[in-house]
Order: sequence, then C-alpha cells, then structure tokens
Amino acid sequence: MIMLSEEKNKYRQSKEWKEKVKLVREYSNNTCLLCGGKYSGKRLKNLHTHHIHEDMYGEEKIVKEVYDRLYSGDELSYEEIEDLLSQIDLVCLCTTCHRKFVEYWIKKFNSKSFKKSIFSDMIKPIIEVLSNEIE
Repeated sequence: MIMLSEEKNKYRQSKEWKEKVKLVREYSNNTCLLCGGKYSGKRLKNLHTHHIHEDMYGEEKIVKEVYDRLYSGDELSYEEIEDLLSQIDLVCLCTTCHRKFVEYWIKKFNSKSFKKSIFSDMIKPIIEVLSNEIE
C-alpha cells in the first residue's frame, strides 16, 4: 500500500509496526545485513528496519525461512540474494549502512543515466504497443 509521509509516520508509531520490527530483529539476530554488525541493549537503537519495497507499508512480508538463509553466514550468489530479498519486505541495517545505502540510491536516482534508463524502460512498452497498433 502506498502511504503518504504523514501516514508512514503514524504507521511507524503503531503497535503493529513495532511488533514487525521486533520480529525482523529477532529473525536477523539483531545483525546488520550489509556489514554484519551485531546490536543489543542500548545500541539496538542503531539497528534500523529498512523497507525493501516502499509500496508495501502496512503489508510487509516477513518469512522466517528467508531470514534464516540470508543470515546463515553461508556464501550466497547475487542471484540467490536477489531471490531471497524478493520474498520479504524488511531488512535490518545499522545506522551507517542505512545512510550509505540511501545516499547510494539517491545519487543513482539523480544520475542522468539512471533517469534515461527509467525513461527507456517506461517508454519502451508504450512504443511497442503503439507500433503494433499501427501495423
């Protein structure tokens, strides 16, 4: 569900959200997915719960088996990680990794090449439909 900023803020204060955060932290062993840092006690506030899919606010998928595999310590291929992340909506990131992750995507999103590729991806199906209708 796509939420406005004020709706997201209200949701983040809800009991439902707090229970999901607690569950994701438990399933991830209070560990940052990117750097592997473990958090407990007062430091737990430095472990954020990050939405992978922004449009899933309020409808987050949390699958214990997926977290078990992601946080197993086993070496996973890019394809395996991509597949696992497609099955869940929340991951734990420490403050530092979360900031770097967000900065990376803001920089990428604002780049001309990214905007060009997004535009191409959006426009290509429209052109295909139009060209088929013309023939």
